[in-house]
Amino acid sequence: MKLLIVTIDDFPHQGGKSSHISSLISGFKKMNVEYDVFSGNYINVNEFKMLKLLVYPIKFFSLKKYLYLRKNIQLYLFRKELKKYIKNKEYDTISFQDAITCGYCGDLFDKSFLTMHTYFGIEYTLDNSGFTLNDKLYNKLLNQELKSLLYAKSIICVDDRIKKHVEEIVKKENKKIKVFEISNFTDTEIFKPSLKQNEFYNIGCIRRLVEKNGVIYAVKAMKYLKNCNCILNIYGDGPCMEEINAYIEKNKLNDIVKLHGGVDNSKISEIYKECDVVLVPSITVNGLQEATSISAIESMACGIPTIASNIGGLKMLIKDGITGFLVDEKEPEQIAEKIKLLMKNSDTYKKISENCRNFIVENHSHLSAAKDYYNIFKGDINEKSSNNDLS
Repeated sequence: MKLLIVTIDDFPHQGGKSSHISSLISGFKKMNVEYDVFSGNYINVNEFKMLKLLVYPIKFFSLKKYLYLRKNIQLYLFRKELKKYIKNKEYDTISFQDAITCGYCGDLFDKSFLTMHTYFGIEYTLDNSGFTLNDKLYNKLLNQELKSLLYAKSIICVDDRIKKHVEEIVKKENKKIKVFEISNFTDTEIFKPSLKQNEFYNIGCIRRLVEKNGVIYAVKAMKYLKNCNCILNIYGDGPCMEEINAYIEKNKLNDIVKLHGGVDNSKISEIYKECDVVLVPSITVNGLQEATSISAIESMACGIPTIASNIGGLKMLIKDGITGFLVDEKEPEQIAEKIKLLMKNSDTYKKISENCRNFIVENHSHLSAAKDYYNIFKGDINEKSSNNDLS
């Protein structure tokens, strides 16, 4: 099999989708699957800047129209470069990682598969505050995503909630498309336990700074930990940076909260090795909840007790008090209480550390996921299969 993985995002970049692709590739390498990756990196940067400049004045009259036009420019240039890239190449299978690129470019290929990392249409409401779910231009982008149903042979979803959502859409659109679930996973040979000796209790939060990731609540938890000899290290960048910085300054948390900005994916496993505990304080936004979080999977694979919000796919990963801790969303005091518990009770820490590592190796390994993807690409699995019984 010769495989082409397609994503409009840059690759690699900071974020769960990039981690997903990297771990999948690692698994495919073990299976000697031949692959290429075509990503947003191939877009001509100067051409993109020039075309964006032409529509930029529209931003002052209608932010929504500007965002819509900018996305369409990106898609136009992406398709243009993709057509050039595949001109003298032949692929057996195309794995689209974004619904919108599958909808825009799916007609270029005979055998395409789509991985859904979130719900149809939701992605554009998170980082672009100009859009709402009822906007006409937003719905035009949604319809562009739904065009992927014309081209995708099968759709693979990263958790059960997304699978149910996709199945509802497929039924509503009267399409006959196989829908699978392969929960998120990680490279358990890279993300693994290590010994650490920290001067301070190192609390890690490795997340993009967008609203749904709830990083502000990790910061707020530190108000209750001022005298506990611990430090919160935040690795990530995004539109919530200003809000987080302002809260740190206002509450005089500069000594115990450190913002490191975005980091390369290649460095994340080393960052985890320094963490005593990891926070995944996600919140519900626009009806969207965290899937089977790659951030949580990575930290758990490293044997690090993880404290996460009791929502979405996080509830599928963490059994409270056994493979980690679950807290109510937007409740920083509960986060602080669980951190104190782990700091004071070494036996509890050790038990959770062992349990979470074993759980990820058994259920969310990159090797088993790559095999499942390969079998789907080959047509060896039916749509009723789930992540737990694929073989």
